[in-house]
Amino acid sequence: MLYHVIQELAGRHAIGSPEFQSMLSRETARIESSHKEELRRHQDRIDELAEKYAALEDEFRLALQLEADRFKQVRIFVLSSYSLNI
Repeated sequence: MLYHVIQELAGRHAIGSPEFQSMLSRETARIESSHKEELRRHQDRIDELAEKYAALEDEFRLALQLEADRFKQVRIFVLSSYSLNI
């Protein structure tokens, strides 16, 4: 992308000229700014997905605990019913 800008500017101005250097600096700053904004958006998305993943892990952990508790209750009921029938 920057390569095309340099070619375009070089066609209008001498490469060593102050105008060329100034235009090149502005274009470089614009591209860097755009890149930083894109990185920030990606990092925001990563942070958002990490939060969602953590919430999903918590939900799954809770579901496992609930099922373990239910299993214990059923096991106790079955064992107590079995011992009463003996």
